[in-house]
Amino acid sequence: MLQQVGLALYYQGKFEEAKKIYEEALTIHRELGNRSNEAKLLNGIALVQEEQNDLDGAQQNYRQALALCREIDDRAMTGTVLGNLGNIEITRGNFQSARSRLQESLDIARQVGDQSGIALQLENLALVLVAEGNLRAAKPLYEESLQISRKTGKNKDLSIILVDHGDLQRLLGDLSAARRSYLEAQRLSTTAGDQQGIGVATRALGEIQFQQGDLTAAHESFEQALAVLKKIGDTRFFQNTSLAMGRLELETGDPSIAERKARLAADEFRKAKDPDSQANAEVLLTRALLVQQKTQEAQPIAADAKKLAAQGSRATQIVVASVEAEVEVASGKAAAAATSLRQIISDARRTGFVPQELETRLALCEAVNKSGNRDAARALFLSLERDAKAKGFLVIARKAAAARKEQ
Repeated sequence: MLQQVGLALYYQGKFEEAKKIYEEALTIHRELGNRSNEAKLLNGIALVQEEQNDLDGAQQNYRQALALCREIDDRAMTGTVLGNLGNIEITRGNFQSARSRLQESLDIARQVGDQSGIALQLENLALVLVAEGNLRAAKPLYEESLQISRKTGKNKDLSIILVDHGDLQRLLGDLSAARRSYLEAQRLSTTAGDQQGIGVATRALGEIQFQQGDLTAAHESFEQALAVLKKIGDTRFFQNTSLAMGRLELETGDPSIAERKARLAADEFRKAKDPDSQANAEVLLTRALLVQQKTQEAQPIAADAKKLAAQGSRATQIVVASVEAEVEVASGKAAAAATSLRQIISDARRTGFVPQELETRLALCEAVNKSGNRDAARALFLSLERDAKAKGFLVIARKAAAARKEQ
């Protein structure tokens, strides 16, 4: 009974309350020697810890749960816990280990006929491919995952898959398709009363609004998401949303707010040992410092982001390489930076990361302009403006147009 109460609280986004109930139930079932329920409760506690950004604690409890599941030969629960452990491995950049755990989880789900488990692990394996920069290979896995999930009737799982699929569509440059995925996830979460799902989908929708140049709507979405995520105590997604708001603040002209948000997020992700998210926070911090002409302060931050990105996703590595070049431009090395940026653009184009390609092209325009070749910069600005506008990335198109006119 307590276990079901805890699960209901977890789905409502009442994480701390759920954790207390789980811990109370865990004590009871340990005393009773019920190892099956002990494993399930350890898994439940770990799920809460993961949302609270306590990845060390979550990993420890998942491992204990996995050992118990293997000991009592609970195949279905073994698969569930393996999937959860795989997710933490993705967050920490251990992609090979993540793939191994997720593949075993998928195999078990197929053996026991767990359709929901199959859908989730296909989606998680797709996440590994995206992190490694293999976007095109991830697409069919997401499509299969969605097809299966729609048949299970589990709207929380479907909402998660829709948001992640939307992220892939956004990375591939299809903002309209991503928007549809996020809106469907938001609707499903709202209908189910899934507060975390509402917060995550609303944040994702804000990202699309931002890139499409609707900054007012993006601000409203980020504010709504932050309010929901703060209320339920979801530290991980709260900080990711705070970073998104920081990028918006940087765009609308208040780099000091962006700097503050980036520092707070970087500290949280450092504590959680989440190198990819910390690197992204340090990218925002570097750019906020550069806008404030604090180049010397920005240099070591960018260098640290580079070290962290080595353990992170391909998308983050591209962004970090670009911001390194931006620091070079600010340091008076525009020609060298332009050479680096051309290589980064080629890499982004080859792997299909459209937002990263467009952002890096903007940095190249500025580097070429700073190096003194104004005619070449003008042509690059115009080309970028046209391409970004055609793909719906209006915030970049407007920046390119404004910079070209200011030459």
